[in-house]
Amino acid sequence: MPLFTNENIDDALLGLWEITETPEELRQIVTLTPAEEQEFKSFTNLRRQREWLATRALLQQMLDEPFEIRHLTDGKPVLEDTPYHISISHSSEYAAVLLHEEMQPGLDIENVSRSIDRVAPRFLSAEELQNCLTNDGYSNIKLFMHWCAKEAIFKMIPHQGVEFSTQIQIPAFEMTGSNGSFTGLFKGLFGTDHIDLNYRFVEDNLMVWGLYE
Repeated sequence: MPLFTNENIDDALLGLWEITETPEELRQIVTLTPAEEQEFKSFTNLRRQREWLATRALLQQMLDEPFEIRHLTDGKPVLEDTPYHISISHSSEYAAVLLHEEMQPGLDIENVSRSIDRVAPRFLSAEELQNCLTNDGYSNIKLFMHWCAKEAIFKMIPHQGVEFSTQIQIPAFEMTGSNGSFTGLFKGLFGTDHIDLNYRFVEDNLMVWGLYE
């Protein structure tokens, strides 16, 4: 059984599925609606097929009720026929889902083995870049921590027209091992919201998540 974890954290349901199966193997364990069947047939990319099916396989393990995923015009997923808000993320090895009945969840998972220092100035402010510097240059882990945190916050908020480097900010923080917590900021039209974030390393993958009222 490739289900990696399914746990309740602060009334949120967090699920993680290690994607080891082929699309054919996943298709045998996933129940699709006719509309989903048509959507799946439109995918030609093998990785996209595996991610899409693994997400639904994971949700079938997490929920005891039928569901259907649709997307709003801004791309945000909605979990039909259930009381839950949903956030979804994938890396090359995992599918991750965060559910909450009242608050808007945000979740991101990334494989941290590649270097992102060249693209970091596109999404980090000058102060955030400075916070990621070490004596040997940028800390790739710190850069990914900022990237995942900003992606997670972006998925929580009404995100049309949001500027990553200025409106979503990550104050300086200290990492406390393979899992921990820190704070992110969203500077919206009505002031600044402080958002509690959690992180966890799973082998070469970093997962960051939080909830937004």
